[in-house]
Amino acid sequence: TYSLNGMRNYDITRCCRFILMFMVVVLLGTVFTIPATAQDSDSTVVTMDEAVGNEKVLQLTEAIQVALANNSDIKRSLLSLKVADEEVTKAWSSVLPDVSGSATYTRNLEIPVNFVPAQFFDPSAPAGELVPLQFGTDNNWQGGIAVEQTLFRGEAFVGISSSKLFKAAQAENLRATTQQIVTQARLAYYSVLVAEEQLRLQEATVERLEKNLVENEARLKAGLVDQYAVLQVEVQLSNQRPQLTQARYAVEQAYRDLRVVLGVPLDLAFSVQGDLNSFDIQSQQAMNEINQNLKQVDNMTPYQFEQSRQVVDLATDLRGDIRVLEKQNALKNREIKAIKSRFLPTLT
Repeated sequence: TYSLNGMRNYDITRCCRFILMFMVVVLLGTVFTIPATAQDSDSTVVTMDEAVGNEKVLQLTEAIQVALANNSDIKRSLLSLKVADEEVTKAWSSVLPDVSGSATYTRNLEIPVNFVPAQFFDPSAPAGELVPLQFGTDNNWQGGIAVEQTLFRGEAFVGISSSKLFKAAQAENLRATTQQIVTQARLAYYSVLVAEEQLRLQEATVERLEKNLVENEARLKAGLVDQYAVLQVEVQLSNQRPQLTQARYAVEQAYRDLRVVLGVPLDLAFSVQGDLNSFDIQSQQAMNEINQNLKQVDNMTPYQFEQSRQVVDLATDLRGDIRVLEKQNALKNREIKAIKSRFLPTLT
């Protein structure tokens, strides 16, 4: 700490220059060593109104984009990634110089007066006589600057390297969450198509039984069949109609589940595009134009008929949850090093 009270202007200027030069050297070294953490996000967000359009038809790729834009887990992961960026900056702050300054100013409207023995100035003065004496100046000011720099602190250096690993773990968590949301959107979308296909089959079954009932009633009038054949078809038709109602409810439930995954209002009306009846999973091209979008997404993760060891290893390496566990394991090892570094000396 440099006391500036009573120093000459030359000494004050030289002291300030020394402090400023020291701060510039330290800060320049820090700037060139701190990694850049800014990230540019050019991802295009598709709203639900843009996705369904005027025809109120939703494609699979659009459903995935809407789910990624509206899902709360994705937003939470993005905020965690920003927190990781701030944690990196916070870790670096522990090794930056600590500069503190203080200044005081006193204005004496009247210089204080003290009484001293008169014999201090006049030996011939009588004993016990006091004379007034003023001490001080009209203006009093003091200032000080203190600079403290950490030269070695094991826990701080381990924390800096661990902060980068923590950011990498948050990035892997965002990647894993994105994979899960994409999978949930695809499953919900295909569930709607499956429910609609089951409804179509139930409607075809009921329609076929109704035709059979009309034909058997005509045969009964012609004397070709007995009453039992007509009753048998009526029983089958009565059994299929509740299943038809259940199939309709299943379609409505599938749409509700899809709206939940997409994060859109439950009363929003739209239909999905695709026909599983004409969809061939083994073909590289869509046989029906309505399945072009489904095949586009399907080709991103092609179906493997033979699971070789290389394909299994590749799929394991790309799994987001496994990569997150690997980063968490590395963080735990860093935590052990940080605890051990507390027993090392600190140099400031």
